[in-house]
Amino acid sequence: MTFNLGADLTLFDNDSGRLSFHPDMAYQSSQFFEVLNVPRLRQSSYAIVGAHLDFETADGRWNASVWGKNLTNKFYFTSRVDLLAGFGLDYNHIGNPRTYGVTVGTKF
Repeated sequence: MTFNLGADLTLFDNDSGRLSFHPDMAYQSSQFFEVLNVPRLRQSSYAIVGAHLDFETADGRWNASVWGKNLTNKFYFTSRVDLLAGFGLDYNHIGNPRTYGVTVGTKF
């Protein structure tokens, strides 16, 4: 089971511009990555939290965003493959760690 939740909140919208806040969360229930449901390759349920704060000038020409993804720095796998018999190891693809940044843009 998966579900996503998000909100778009306008904090102010006046002659100087618009400031809005956008929190989001993505939930993934526990899962197996192999058809045989190998217990060591099971991923427990997890939730990823993110958000961005956006500002846009009143004329819409300039915008800026401060954003973050996986804000709780949750460690999780996006895929796992059983290679133990052939190679003596398992392949594990790890999800992205906490990331954050600033984006600035203009329209012309």
